[in-house]
Amino acid sequence: MGGGRQVKSKSSYPTLAQRPVGQHISKIYKDRIKVFYSTGQYEKQNLLSLMNEAVASGEPSVKLSTWAAPDLERTPWREAVKNKFTKTK
Repeated sequence: MGGGRQVKSKSSYPTLAQRPVGQHISKIYKDRIKVFYSTGQYEKQNLLSLMNEAVASGEPSVKLSTWAAPDLERTPWREAVKNKFTKTK
């Protein structure tokens, strides 16, 4: 009388997740972030400039090195990249 029936699949692929899986709703996240960089109480803090700081600033994301051309001449790119570059600070 339970009414439940067991559906056995021939495939070993699971049809249901083991636990609930939340959906990523990007509009909600974008609206929450917008509060910090739009006009309002946080406007003078310039938080927009810090949004990608942790993602792409500093080593190892950004590596700068220099090479000084002799006599300030214009060197073709193919020749310039063959030279020894020094790491910048």
